[in-house]
Amino acid sequence: MIKRNERGKLSVDYLDAEIFFGELFEHCNTPREVDWLYEILEGCMETAREERLSELGYEEDEDE
Repeated sequence: MIKRNERGKLSVDYLDAEIFFGELFEHCNTPREVDWLYEILEGCMETAREERLSELGYEEDEDE
């Protein structure tokens, strides 16, 4: 789903990512469940982002 291209830049297979997330949301039966899952995923991604920035030695709001 995520890899580096021949120039070393990150590349995302958008279709694979869209299918992956779409399959998660298929479990939702109501708008409330859709919103709930979105909030859970958003929180997970924010935590992963903060942890990776810390591992790289960056503060949360620092740029490259």
